[in-house]
Amino acid sequence: MTEGETEFVGRESTLDMVRAFILGVVRLDKVLQAGHCNDGKAIMSPHSGRPLRYGCEMMQINLLTIVFFTQFLRMFAVGKAVRSLSLSVVMTVGTLVPFGAAAEPIKLMVLGDSLVAGHGLPQGDAFPDILEQALRDKGHDVVLLNAGVSGDTTAGGLARLEWSLGDNPDAMIIVLGGNDLLRGLEPASTRQNIAAIIAALQDRKIPVMLAGMQAPRNLGAQYAAEFDGLYREIGADKDVVFYPFFLDGVALQAELNQPDGLHPNLAGVREITRRILPYADQLLGRVTDGAS
Repeated sequence: MTEGETEFVGRESTLDMVRAFILGVVRLDKVLQAGHCNDGKAIMSPHSGRPLRYGCEMMQINLLTIVFFTQFLRMFAVGKAVRSLSLSVVMTVGTLVPFGAAAEPIKLMVLGDSLVAGHGLPQGDAFPDILEQALRDKGHDVVLLNAGVSGDTTAGGLARLEWSLGDNPDAMIIVLGGNDLLRGLEPASTRQNIAAIIAALQDRKIPVMLAGMQAPRNLGAQYAAEFDGLYREIGADKDVVFYPFFLDGVALQAELNQPDGLHPNLAGVREITRRILPYADQLLGRVTDGAS
């Protein structure tokens, strides 16, 4: 075999390896973007039911792959044509391969009770669902995680906080306290539970928004003052985005509530979303600021 033939064979062999590498990268990139892992099973969020993108850490490709491939071509490439090809391939692969994980949507969790879970509403009409759509309409790449449990108190929310954080939210909205009211629990206990939830989130550097509750005046002026006041006091923390009353504009409005007079209907949820949207927008801004 002549020197020219040897060079041609070497070039063809390298080209075959280049083609195989690119096809492998494209296939793996598609798998990663689909959120799939071993055996073709998707990694699903326990709250949102959506597949999590780039869930398999061992499947991530980073800059080291590009560096290794460049060195590989330098070792085996023959002739100027193939050495030139190595540069173009590396540049092409650089556009295909995510350097670490690609940017994921912001995961915003709403920790709450039946007002969050969507009591009495069709699936897809709960507050987190409507808020997610409103935020997306404003241009936010966000996924809402519904961590609402009907009947939950602030103590219940605190007790399941660690489990809820297993979904790794980037930010949290707290909507708790309504059932504390219905049970006539001491405002001091409610304050302690909410403060503990917020402290745990702040320890993890998770931006938090507190949606307040207001006590019916038939529970007594003193009780109402203490209960309403605890939200204002906690919300005064500059690190907390505070929305004074979750049911603002909806409470006691028959046309915006279900027959029980306690839970908003879809129109009521949309009104809550409209009013709370600027605060949620502010909360997401803190996530973006923290990541920059």
